[in-house]
Amino acid sequence: MTTLFSLVERLKGQNIGIGEFSELLGLKYSPKPKDREIAEPDRKIIDEGLPPGPGSSAIRATNYPPDKAHFRFPCLYALEEKIVKDTRTMPAEYASLIPFEGRIEFPPVADEIMPDLLTGWNLLWPYLKRLGIEFKQTRQLDTQKIIQSAVRQKPLEIIPWKKKRAWPLDMVLVLDFSKHLSPFFNDYRDLALNMDQWFRNRLHIVACPDPKTNTFWYQGAMHKGFPIVRENLHLIYAGDLGFLDKQGINAGFWHGFGRRMKQKHVRIDALVTAHPSDGIPEMANVFSLHYWDSGVIRPGGASGNRGAGPGMKSRDQTEMLLAALSLAVELTPALIRRVRNRLGFSVSTESLACRHSALEGNVFRFQWRNPEIRAKYSKKARSLNLDLDRIWSLIQSFESRMPMELRIEQRQKAGKPLDGYQAAFLRKLVFFQQNPDTTETEKNRVMAWVGRVADRAGEEAWVPELNTLFGIYNETVKPQKVPGGVDLTQVPEWAVKSRETGPVCLSVYQNRLETFSSGRPADHPGLIHELSAGSKSQVTFRTDETAVKQSMTLDKAFELPENTAEIVVETDIGRTTVAMMSCPEWASGIGRDRYGLFADVKVKGVGFMLRWILPGDFMMGSPEDEPDRWSSEGPLHRVVFETGFWLAETACTQELWQAVTGKNPSKFIEEGVEYPVENVNWDDACEFIDELNRLVPGLDIRLPSEAEWEYACRAGTDTPFWFGHELTSDKANYDGTQPYNKGPKGKYRKKTMPVKSFEQNPWGLYQMHGNIWEWCQDRWHDSYDGAPDDGSVWEDGEDALRVCRGGSWINDGSSLRSASRDLRPHAGLSDLNGLRLARGPLVPEAGNGRGRTGHGPGAARDEQAGTVTPAGGARGDSQ
Repeated sequence: MTTLFSLVERLKGQNIGIGEFSELLGLKYSPKPKDREIAEPDRKIIDEGLPPGPGSSAIRATNYPPDKAHFRFPCLYALEEKIVKDTRTMPAEYASLIPFEGRIEFPPVADEIMPDLLTGWNLLWPYLKRLGIEFKQTRQLDTQKIIQSAVRQKPLEIIPWKKKRAWPLDMVLVLDFSKHLSPFFNDYRDLALNMDQWFRNRLHIVACPDPKTNTFWYQGAMHKGFPIVRENLHLIYAGDLGFLDKQGINAGFWHGFGRRMKQKHVRIDALVTAHPSDGIPEMANVFSLHYWDSGVIRPGGASGNRGAGPGMKSRDQTEMLLAALSLAVELTPALIRRVRNRLGFSVSTESLACRHSALEGNVFRFQWRNPEIRAKYSKKARSLNLDLDRIWSLIQSFESRMPMELRIEQRQKAGKPLDGYQAAFLRKLVFFQQNPDTTETEKNRVMAWVGRVADRAGEEAWVPELNTLFGIYNETVKPQKVPGGVDLTQVPEWAVKSRETGPVCLSVYQNRLETFSSGRPADHPGLIHELSAGSKSQVTFRTDETAVKQSMTLDKAFELPENTAEIVVETDIGRTTVAMMSCPEWASGIGRDRYGLFADVKVKGVGFMLRWILPGDFMMGSPEDEPDRWSSEGPLHRVVFETGFWLAETACTQELWQAVTGKNPSKFIEEGVEYPVENVNWDDACEFIDELNRLVPGLDIRLPSEAEWEYACRAGTDTPFWFGHELTSDKANYDGTQPYNKGPKGKYRKKTMPVKSFEQNPWGLYQMHGNIWEWCQDRWHDSYDGAPDDGSVWEDGEDALRVCRGGSWINDGSSLRSASRDLRPHAGLSDLNGLRLARGPLVPEAGNGRGRTGHGPGAARDEQAGTVTPAGGARGDSQ
């Protein structure tokens, strides 16, 4: 009883293993190898050190192939660093600005740019002369006709008088000022001014502001009906005769007007600003048609449409014209004409564009009706492969007549950089907004403009200065919607104090995302990841079909949308991606325990486990003051894993090798199938892997890179061994009679041991130190000079020698260090050499990501028992 009471006192509050417990009782304990099923009851979704809670549940394996509706586990998938600038101090380009005094000083706007004339007067005047000149009788006898009549001996029936070419006494110029003809108002004005210089009082100019109302402006007064009704007039009309009127009302009016004038023997020549294909045949019966286009005016006949409205060709060209103009924020008749001429379209497209439902405005300026319509035409421009760079040069030439705000917005929407003056103006607005002496009225003017830009914005990226202004607007006004092109994480802290960053803890558990500003919660299950984030950081929830973006609020839980496949958190220092991963097709089961995410793989009834190694970074190699280091372990250098990878929990066993190949080459074959396979060279390992991948489709197993091996071995530590500075034979299998760094002597077992004989490292990996040397994919180099810094395989160099890692049962303690490395001929056999399997990044069950993907972005990752610090930290204890 005394012994029992003593034993109970020793056991109080201590976690004593069954081996030590047996030793206290004086018994011998021989552990029986277990078949580690994923459904093992000791594997709970809990944090390390926490007792199983009521919410914990065993992780069950799925059948193979797995059920795709199986619960998804969060896994840390990708880390992307950003170059962090000093954003707390106002840059010099702001501080050196001359501020506005009292009020915003907007740059002056140039005069309105008038459209280029369709034809110059030097071309138009000769054509008009041919139309307007008539033969008129004089008071002089035509003696030549009299002589000819006398020679023929014919009496004169009438007295022949001489005739001369002359303009009619009265000419009427009728100008059609319908709103959709606004592109031609300048042409009408030029025509009227030049004709008035020639004809003076004989010319009567009549304007028709709207044919539908049958009103005309003549000699300073408005008249109901046509004001000049007399016979034998010569009337010149300028307009489209209603050819482009879909309803046909204008066309009906002008046709009736022409018939009435014809009854009074009025001659009508119509200068038509429309393409012949858009004409109405009936008009040729009452008007003499002359088609007026850029650089040309020509007579026309009766060709055209049977009904009113533009033809198909003109409508199609108008759609292409609007697509080309989608780069512009504001459209004017002058811009429309210049772009239309560049594209070689007909004159009809000008009228059709100005009256198109996609635009709104008055007769001289047009804007897009809404951002969605403009985005539609931008997409159409790309699909038509229009030369938008040539179009942009035309649009840019009209900037001088636009307000500065619209110039900036137009460049932003077109994806063009601001010029120096525009960028300086925005910086002055930011500086003006930050100035405590600025009145609230002026601040409100700036914020109102930013709000208008935001209302019209689409998905285009905002220029940095305007993005900063929106950050101020977002803090001041707190709008319900943030435009897609705004990046609040790029707003500097000196402009928006709420952008100041601090450490936060991100947690994903089942269907919930939480962020904790007070650090890691003491008792919280799920994936935990520490990062630096501001209050304006953004989180995006992606499903297979949609992506929902919103600002991340600290200390607030987010319910994950149904079927969430990926969570992306964007902060000032980078982007963190968490994948909600279901069971891969190549695995028979998947789960999480205190070490992180794991996947079970079965082949011919034999299973092995892969553990997900989180993305992160570490210092590879050994420092110069580490005892017993070799020069080949330097120089010490930083390696960054932007994506994670899978690594086998143990070295490859004899049981697995025999199941795949049907042979067992090991020296210690009699010890048991749970012992590591050895006596295999690098070529044997590659053949084994190829056969394993053939047996399990999509598995894509490979050897790890040397950087992957050391990163996983260290598990966030920087000591010679993951468990510290001291090595003893109860922590690894090696020649304990040759200890490390004058440490205590231990056992020398002179053979391998079962692959799960010692404690797992913080990432769940067994025996990364000792037992057998493990092959890596890399070729041997004598130092790390020129080594990859992204964790990928170092393929250059001598092919005959390959890298081995970890040390073996026969080696002294120094060979087992995390940084220790050795070389072997790839074809050499030794009972010291085995292998550990790795798998490249996994794209989370989206269907891509098959094959040996190496270490590129887009690989799946799992969270693990380690805190990953993207900006240079090692992994600690996150789950």
